[in-house]
Amino acid sequence: MRENIVDILCVGAQKSATSWAAHVLNLHPRTWLPKENAVGGKEVMFWDNHYKRGIDWYRKVMTPPNETLKAMDISPGYSRVGGGKVAQCRELSPTASVFFLMRNPIYRDWSSMMMLADRQNIEPEEIEAMDFIDLMIFYENTNVRQFSTYAQTTALWKEAYGDRFMVGIYDDIANDSHSFYQKLCAHCQLDVNEVPNWRTKIEKRIFKGPDVDIHPQMHEFLRRKYRPMIEKLSKMLDRDLSDWLADDPQVK
Repeated sequence: MRENIVDILCVGAQKSATSWAAHVLNLHPRTWLPKENAVGGKEVMFWDNHYKRGIDWYRKVMTPPNETLKAMDISPGYSRVGGGKVAQCRELSPTASVFFLMRNPIYRDWSSMMMLADRQNIEPEEIEAMDFIDLMIFYENTNVRQFSTYAQTTALWKEAYGDRFMVGIYDDIANDSHSFYQKLCAHCQLDVNEVPNWRTKIEKRIFKGPDVDIHPQMHEFLRRKYRPMIEKLSKMLDRDLSDWLADDPQVK
C-alpha cells in the first residue's frame, strides 16, 4: 500500500489559479492526475462531495498506473472542509505536499459570481446593467463567499501539515509566474529542470472568465466585509496585504 493516498494536494481556493496550477504541475513527467475520475481533469472532490463513497474508493481513484508517479488532487472545494476531515486527510496522506492558493477575496468572490452567471447564461451586458441590490441578491443566492474563508482554511491545514503546507498568492503568479512555478515545484519535491521548455509552457491562461468590471458599491461592500480577515491573514502570513483593501476598484 502506498504511503500516501495523494502525494500533491491543492485545497483551493476557487478562481485563484488552481486550474493553472494543475496544468503546470501536470507538465512534469513525475506527476499524475486521475483525469477520468476528476471534474475538469483535476478535481476528485473526495473530501467535499464524494466522502460517502469511502476511503477505498478514494485510494483506488488516486492510485497512479506507475508507482514512481506522484498522484495529484487539485480540488478547490477542500478549502471548505472541517477540521475532522483535514486531520483524517493527514492520517491517510502524511507526507503529502499541500498548498492553498488564495486571491484578493473581493475579486475572488466577484470572479466566482461572473463564472456562475456565465453558467446560467446571463450575459455580461446583463450583469453590467444590474444595480447594487440585484447584485447583492445574486451574491447571497450563489453563496460564493464559502470559498473565501482564508484565515480559517490556512489555520486548519497548517496545523495538520506544518512545513508540508504552503500558501500561494494569486498576485505572485500574475506578477512572476516563473518564480512561482519554481517555488511550487520545490514545495512538491519536483525538479523543475525535468520539464523541457517550461518557461514557455507555463504561460498558458486557463479558464479565463467573463471580463466584467466590478460594480463600485459591490467593491465597497466586499472591502468592508473582508477587512478583518485580510488584516488577520496579514499577521498569520507575515505579509503586507494592504493592497487588497485599496479604494480603487481597479486594483485586483
